[in-house]
Amino acid sequence: MHLIYEDTKEEIIAVKKNSRHQSPHLHNSLEIVYVTKGTLELGEGQELYHMEKGDMGIIFPDVIHHYQVFSTDKSEAVYINVSSFIVGKFEEILKNKAPVNPIIEKRQLPDEVKRAIDSIMNTKQGEIMVAQAYLQIILARCMPILKFTDKSSIESDDLIYRTVA
Repeated sequence: MHLIYEDTKEEIIAVKKNSRHQSPHLHNSLEIVYVTKGTLELGEGQELYHMEKGDMGIIFPDVIHHYQVFSTDKSEAVYINVSSFIVGKFEEILKNKAPVNPIIEKRQLPDEVKRAIDSIMNTKQGEIMVAQAYLQIILARCMPILKFTDKSSIESDDLIYRTVA
């Protein structure tokens, strides 16, 4: 296993692709994962979170995470990476906090979040302001659902974080 640091230069990257195993990595951007087909496992810290079709995961910047696919069925998800400076008023919480559980289940996910994800996927290259507006909707609707902890508490409990530090 190797740790990968991804320095994302793009302001917003949004792709729909087949999910696959991805080794532990971190990046300086917010990552949103919305499962569109099958299942996906999101590992963060020492926890592994199961995601079904319609569930969404939110990974804050500089948090080590990985993905695993255990199902033999096709698994697909929308992956959105967003530079921290794009998120406006949410930047401070993204820097200092992390969700206790980064998964929002389908039944909890507001309909406007699903529509915002679809709209981001249909936004043309170069329409950064449009995509940014949809991201604000996603964060405004999802932040109240999540419970937060200090990022340092995640880091101190995780062997990979201690090794990297």
